[in-house]
Amino acid sequence: MTTINSDILKKYFNFLLSIFNFKLKEIKSYDYALYTKFLSSSVGIYFIYEFRDSIPQIQFTKLVSDELEQRPGLYTIKECYKEENFKLQSFYLDEIIQFKKGKEYNSYFKDVKTIEDAIKISTELIDQYAKDFVIGDKKSYDKMNVWFRNYVMLSSTTAKG
Repeated sequence: MTTINSDILKKYFNFLLSIFNFKLKEIKSYDYALYTKFLSSSVGIYFIYEFRDSIPQIQFTKLVSDELEQRPGLYTIKECYKEENFKLQSFYLDEIIQFKKGKEYNSYFKDVKTIEDAIKISTELIDQYAKDFVIGDKKSYDKMNVWFRNYVMLSSTTAKG
């Protein structure tokens, strides 16, 4: 286990604990990746950073229990969306930015040189685009679900045609 990357993550993500009352539920640090779960009373944030990708994935989930799992893939979500009443309550930061800004998430990371750079950029993007998801704002999750349903269903029809 390497601790230097864990320390960097704790430094930049401390705002979740100090401002938003999250608890650091789990942190797994390896030479090749960093996996961290933060939980509040209503939201789970799953930070997934496999260093070869150079871009962290950050998942925001409205919790129904105190368990936080990685969200299923698009194929599974597409199947779930066939059910009219299905509401997805878990979104990645890149999807939130695409929804709010229409900008590619990757573009924010083009000048990243270190793991610390990527983690710092991640926190800035959360601050700028995802605070409503951090606090568990129901309207934000509902709007995102509507947009994401259309996005997923539209991308599945255009891929076939």
